[in-house]
Order: sequence, then structure tokens, then C-alpha cells
Amino acid sequence: MSRSLFSRKRSPMSLSSPSPKTLIEAAQYHERVWGVEEYPERPSLTQLLQARVIVFWQHAEDGERWRATSHANLTELEEAFSKLLTRQMIGQKPRRIVAIYEDGHEVRLKSVKVEFERVYPPSSGQ
Repeated sequence: MSRSLFSRKRSPMSLSSPSPKTLIEAAQYHERVWGVEEYPERPSLTQLLQARVIVFWQHAEDGERWRATSHANLTELEEAFSKLLTRQMIGQKPRRIVAIYEDGHEVRLKSVKVEFERVYPPSSGQ
């Protein structure tokens, strides 16, 4: 069963119920709700439209406004997710993925695989 990353049914876009179908619509929504207001590492409109990978996030403190991050590739995004899981990004506020675009096309998380390895104590010379 496939499910969109959007939490709401897709309907015509409005400021109160975002449901973009394309990167352009998502970027337009982002620009409308943030205007000239800034947040840390906010990409410009040009960066949003030219980046290889764009992720839109919903942060609890922002309500319906989304934040965007740009990434060089999906591997970079995988590494960021791994750091979140291993708590290497302490201090990050809770957020959820709204949408991911690669080369202008929406992509979704297909699967997650977590691997474990045994941790051996340092040798004691025995």
C-alpha cells in the first residue's frame, strides 16, 4: 500500500491546507507563507528550483509553514536521517517530512533498513 508523505488529501492549494502536486507549487507555497522572514539555512527561491534534492519539513513551532532544505543528492539525505537516528544531531527540534523532490520530481521514502553489529570490548591482551 503506497501512501503520500502529505498528511492531508490533495486539494486545491490554499495557505491553510497545503497540498502541492509539484515542486513549483511547493516552492510557491513556501515563498508565500515565509515572505521575507528568515529561518536558519533557508534556501533562496533560485536554490529551491535548482537544487538536486529539496525536502520540505513541517516543524511543530511553525504551524502550517514549511521549512525547506536543499541537498546535493539522496545519499546526503540518507546520511542526515542516519545522524537523526543515532542522536548525532542533538538539539534538533521535532519535525516531519512533508515532501521530497529529486530533480523536480516528487519521491517518497520506500523503505528503511537498520543494521546492527556487535560491539566488542577492546582486547585486554588475552
